[in-house]
Amino acid sequence: MDHTLDTSENAVVRPSDYGVESARNRFISQVRRVADSFGVCLSVLCLVHCLLTPVVFFLLPSLSVLELGMGKLGLLHTGHDEFHHLLLILFPLSVLAAFIPGYLRHKNKSVFAWGGLGLLFAATGTLAFEDLPYFQLALTIPGSLFLIRAHLLNRRLCSCCRAGH
Repeated sequence: MDHTLDTSENAVVRPSDYGVESARNRFISQVRRVADSFGVCLSVLCLVHCLLTPVVFFLLPSLSVLELGMGKLGLLHTGHDEFHHLLLILFPLSVLAAFIPGYLRHKNKSVFAWGGLGLLFAATGTLAFEDLPYFQLALTIPGSLFLIRAHLLNRRLCSCCRAGH
């Protein structure tokens, strides 16, 4: 492709002639990279939360008693449900912001499969099994791992496209 501008009267001026399209593509790539990194961080945070909360209650039984005794009043439990609901809002946002531009670049649908499975497990575990912590953990831990896998796969596939593989 010739990158010189045609200055004749019949010339068609395209945004890419002035670098607008390449700037837009760089911006979209940057948003995708940030969304992938943010999604991995959210998933790791969720995973750590899911793994450490039972350990803390096991090692510090007095907190478990406080949880059971004051949980209904919301004194100790304040923020726990809000944390879950915040994650359920942020997970899909990071998935969409990363996977749509990523798919447009690499055309690999497996990223959506891993991400969709992760979202399904995390949402089901959090919403359907709120009062059954073992079932909740049995779904949210794999859900977080699936989301991590999806974001890292998306990042790798986009890197391969950029490198021309």
